[in-house]
Amino acid sequence: MPVEENKTYTQRISAFIIGVLLSVLDIAWIVAVVALPLIWLYNPVEFRWGPAHFTAHWGLKPVLFVGLLPIVRAGLWRLASFFLKTPSCGLWALAWYRRAALALAVVIAFFAAIESILVAVDFKFEMPAIIFEGKNEFGGIEVTHTVPDTELLYRFKPGDYFSGRQINNMGFREREVDPVKKDGSIRVICMGDSTTGQGLPGYSEYLNGLLAAKPPTDQPWEAFNMAVHGYSIQQGLVLFRRQVRQLKPDIVTVYFGWNDHWLETQSDDMLMAVRVSPVVGKIFDRLREKRTFMALHWVINSSSHQKRDVNDRVYRVPPKR
Repeated sequence: MPVEENKTYTQRISAFIIGVLLSVLDIAWIVAVVALPLIWLYNPVEFRWGPAHFTAHWGLKPVLFVGLLPIVRAGLWRLASFFLKTPSCGLWALAWYRRAALALAVVIAFFAAIESILVAVDFKFEMPAIIFEGKNEFGGIEVTHTVPDTELLYRFKPGDYFSGRQINNMGFREREVDPVKKDGSIRVICMGDSTTGQGLPGYSEYLNGLLAAKPPTDQPWEAFNMAVHGYSIQQGLVLFRRQVRQLKPDIVTVYFGWNDHWLETQSDDMLMAVRVSPVVGKIFDRLREKRTFMALHWVINSSSHQKRDVNDRVYRVPPKR
């Protein structure tokens, strides 16, 4: 093989190898940029093995790595340009790759800037609690004659006594009620606070007696109380979703509001945990520490923001909510 042909062949092979290396670096950069949000989300990284627990902080290392890759690529390209007349440009020569790379870089840089600014000004917004399978579910508050509940704050304990009445198996100051609704019957559930739940008996029992003695239709009717003393309408909503709806009521009477306007250090919805799936819960647990997510949550819930009084207290349920 003539010297010139051999030299040309060597240059082609070298250009091909350099092109492959540049393409690998281009792919590595895209992967690194896409991985940045996940690295940001899982910072610090926690390793658990039995009793052993290890925590590692990423710091700026991922950002430095993303910035180092283009430098390495530029150096390799310059070396190839010096020794080869027509070096390959890798994936950067493709228009779609350049557009995708620049778009990713702009989006990541935008959110990184927002996060950095929020950290710099020490922006914080208290996030609501969540519970999910596998997470410690102890929570709620201590209220006399009740037991703490993570979602409802507190509830009556079946079998206990409150204001001269025994709490039934469903957890309410009411006679024992069969949770399974009889076919063809009409069920009325009375929800509320102490205004509904108090009395010896309460008005739900008077209502049940009247409906049983003289039903409005040919079907059998029943009424019973699912009110809890001190509950706000926020707790009532959670109780309806968690327990009342499953009892298949035909009619629900609602009497809340008396406790909503009391002042506390935190509103009810901030104290009451929200139950989510394990996957969503673990992601939320990570996001809740990020300032960008705090700001987004603050904007979304701006309608429920309320001013604190001179003693740094707020309504249990904001009027707008």
